[in-house]
Amino acid sequence: MPAHGSATIDTTEQGRLEEERQKAAAEQARLEQEERERKAAQEKAQQEELERQRVVAEQARLEEERQQAAEKARLEQERERLEVERRQQEEAEAARLAALAEAEQKQAAGQARKDEERQRAAERAQEEAKRNWRVEAEAQAARLAAQAEAERKRAGEQARFDEERQRAAERARQEAKRNWREEAEAQAARLAAQTEVERKTAGEQARLHEERRKAAETTRLEKEREKAAKETRQENQERERLHEQPSRGPLSSERPNLWSRTPTRTKVNLAAGVILVVAFAFYVASRPNPKQQEAATQTNEVRTEKSTPPQSAQVPPSSGPSVNLDTNKTTTETGQPKSLGRSSSAKSDLTKSAKETGPSDTTGSGPVEKVAVDKAAPKPPLPQPLLSTEPQLTLRSHTGFVNSLAWSPDGKRLATAGVDKMAKVWEVASGQELLTLRGHTKDVNDVAWSPDGKRLATGSGDQTAKVWDAASGRELLTLHGHTKSVLSVAWSPDGKRLATGSDDKMAKVWVVASGQELLTLDGHINSVSSVAWSPDGRRLATGSEDGNAKLWDAASGNGGLGLR
Repeated sequence: MPAHGSATIDTTEQGRLEEERQKAAAEQARLEQEERERKAAQEKAQQEELERQRVVAEQARLEEERQQAAEKARLEQERERLEVERRQQEEAEAARLAALAEAEQKQAAGQARKDEERQRAAERAQEEAKRNWRVEAEAQAARLAAQAEAERKRAGEQARFDEERQRAAERARQEAKRNWREEAEAQAARLAAQTEVERKTAGEQARLHEERRKAAETTRLEKEREKAAKETRQENQERERLHEQPSRGPLSSERPNLWSRTPTRTKVNLAAGVILVVAFAFYVASRPNPKQQEAATQTNEVRTEKSTPPQSAQVPPSSGPSVNLDTNKTTTETGQPKSLGRSSSAKSDLTKSAKETGPSDTTGSGPVEKVAVDKAAPKPPLPQPLLSTEPQLTLRSHTGFVNSLAWSPDGKRLATAGVDKMAKVWEVASGQELLTLRGHTKDVNDVAWSPDGKRLATGSGDQTAKVWDAASGRELLTLHGHTKSVLSVAWSPDGKRLATGSDDKMAKVWVVASGQELLTLDGHINSVSSVAWSPDGRRLATGSEDGNAKLWDAASGNGGLGLR
């Protein structure tokens, strides 16, 4: 029983194991089937993707072909349109050429008619000229002869006039030389006579003035006496009127003032004293000052002289008194100097000299005296050279104002700067325009030559300064830095630096070789209108519209010393 039971159990277990094996085999088969199906699905998906890509590529190809066809059609339409336009243009050009040819034919026909008419007119004029040429030739010859005669006469008149003018000038010079001694003698006599006349006139005027003053004083004293007497009479009448009035008691009675109680004689004495004091003060004030009178007399003596030699001139004793017209001092024959001035001593010296010499002492026997003349005395008219009012040369090319001029160092060329935005270089000998410097966009305010004469500098209202080749006119350098118009330019003595002054209230120093800004001089409160270097190139001077000039160190820019 037990053995049979264990065999049954083993069979059951084997069956179960077999069943599990079958299940496992079935599961394995199912998994394999699923794997095959998955692979098949993947392959199908890949095929579908490939098909889709092929379809997309086909669609893209078809789209591209469609676009190519559309582009081809567009190009064909464009070609047809261009062809149509070309044909239209050709037709229009043909029509225009035809019209032009027709117009040219008409113009040629008209020109031919005009030429024919001109030719006929010329032939008629030639025929008329042939008929009238003798008359015209004779008239022209007569006109030319008359004109030549007139020119010859004018030239002769001008030559005679020039010759006469030269002879007159020569005669004037010779006459001046001949009359020099006579004028000196006459002047000495006039000085002496005038001194005596002035002295007598001054004494007479003083006497008349004293008489008039005494008469006026007498008249004033009489008037004052009459006035004092009248006041005395009025006071007496007032006093009598007061005495006649009834008394009103001690409180109501009128008390006369101190002046009313003053005796009449005292009043008269006081009035006379006041009158005498006033008369004396008036006399002192109106009395002439001897020094002022002598100075006025001396001035009048000088003004009476019509001609005075400009330098010291002496006349030999045989022809009259010797006169030394020295403007600084009076010297006697003994060699003692006398100071000349508007003082009483100078006046007395002059009067003494005139008295010693005498107005009519021309025999040479009198003392020799040298008379001084005031510096303000007018000089005698000297022969004047023949002056020309015509300029030697006129340079015409600028179209506006010329702002600045500058001579070249050799004096053979002249540079000009104008408001027409240009600078020009001229040959002075011939007046020929050598160069025109164009480059500025506003007025050219200043121009300056370099010390060697090989370069030019210009300053302009366009806020720049430029350096130019003076031989070719080529622009070498443009200096930017100012914020307003450049008014002045100046080269340093060594030609290596350039100074500029501007409307921006500053001056600048530049290195010409590189165009580098070396210094900025800021110190003025208005436009810097002028710049100038010292001869050694160590200092720079600037002038401004603020009324000041300043000095600067050209190496450091320090200083700014104001010159007011």
